[in-house]
Amino acid sequence: AVDNTFLTPVYQKPLELGADFVIHSTTKYINGHSDVIGGVIITNTEAHAEELAWWGNCIGATGTPFDSYMTLRGIRTLGARMKVHEESSQ
Repeated sequence: AVDNTFLTPVYQKPLELGADFVIHSTTKYINGHSDVIGGVIITNTEAHAEELAWWGNCIGATGTPFDSYMTLRGIRTLGARMKVHEESSQ
């Protein structure tokens, strides 16, 4: 598993590099506004995805539709925000 919270999918795609799972805290860069608490676990195998979905449903570890809306709002500007972070670090 790879925690890709700070690089985000903009700069690193761990599944393409051989990882079985990728973890993101969506509260940080992906959301971009710090107004939603959330996270995701991503996998590229159907069996793992089904088990994660089952557990998420079983224990209620899923976000609300409004949380999803707020996170999608941040995703729209993720590329631009990450570019600014990169430029200011040089």
